[in-house]
Amino acid sequence: MKSWKLAGALALGCAGLLAGAVLDRPVGAQDAVWLTNYEEARAAARKEGKPLFVVFRCER
Repeated sequence: MKSWKLAGALALGCAGLLAGAVLDRPVGAQDAVWLTNYEEARAAARKEGKPLFVVFRCER
């Protein structure tokens, strides 16, 4: 009986942590959008006053 209560408390605690992680997101926050055109990304970064994060990949 004690192990059942412990398992239930653990499950509720994990659910609470997961719900808290979702709720920590600021109101109005948007998912990141990856721009694939360097010139457009550079113009957007300049307009918003943000740095660029450039990823170079080798695709075949």
